[in-house]
Amino acid sequence: MIRDITEDKVLYFEVWGYDHEFEPKIMGWSILKLFDELNYLVVGKFKLPLYPAGFKPNALLEGEAYPYVGNTSVYLRILKTNDT
Repeated sequence: MIRDITEDKVLYFEVWGYDHEFEPKIMGWSILKLFDELNYLVVGKFKLPLYPAGFKPNALLEGEAYPYVGNTSVYLRILKTNDT
């Protein structure tokens, strides 16, 4: 189940896997604000760490620091269609 996110215009994703009993579980999640304070799309290359399932995404957006899940990250590039 995807969590409720109160912040608008963010990319939130979860990475799911199976535990040792073959039950599905969240292995980690991450979040990225897609627009700046002027409502422009934030473009660029990003390294998004995965955070443990027990932490709240909204609090991370408000500045709290969370531990990462190991050394696991997702690399992401956001660009406009006319960018190369």
